[in-house]
Amino acid sequence: MSGSPLAAAAASRELAIVLRHQDRGEEAQTLMESAAARVEATGLRTDAASSAYAQMLCTLAYTAARGGRRAEALAMAEEARHAARRLPVIAPAGRLFPINPAAVDLYTVGVHWALGDAGAALEAGRNLRPEHFPTAERKARLGTDMARAW
Repeated sequence: MSGSPLAAAAASRELAIVLRHQDRGEEAQTLMESAAARVEATGLRTDAASSAYAQMLCTLAYTAARGGRRAEALAMAEEARHAARRLPVIAPAGRLFPINPAAVDLYTVGVHWALGDAGAALEAGRNLRPEHFPTAERKARLGTDMARAW
């Protein structure tokens, strides 16, 4: 390992996503909780660390939602929103975790949809617009997630 909590978090997140797709949500959750704790232990003194932490929380929230753990999913989504509130609207080029407040709201749409609450998903995404997202993939995700909720 590189010794960097941010690099370790990126690797953990990728593995957790694979685990979740293999219906191994508990393992994914445990891995992500550990990664988030390591990032949080840095003190979140930089935007890069805050971005990593917010991303870990978003992934945790969605993983919990997919596992039917409503209270945990909603708590993680709220903590992610809190962690991202001071992040720039557009992440600097090259940022390992280029998350911004709008991306956290988009994750929240997915969390509510996964929990079976389309109304809350629509509410979470009501102010999101394609111009909030720098990549075609994220713009498309906005469209598909909102369409699923509708």
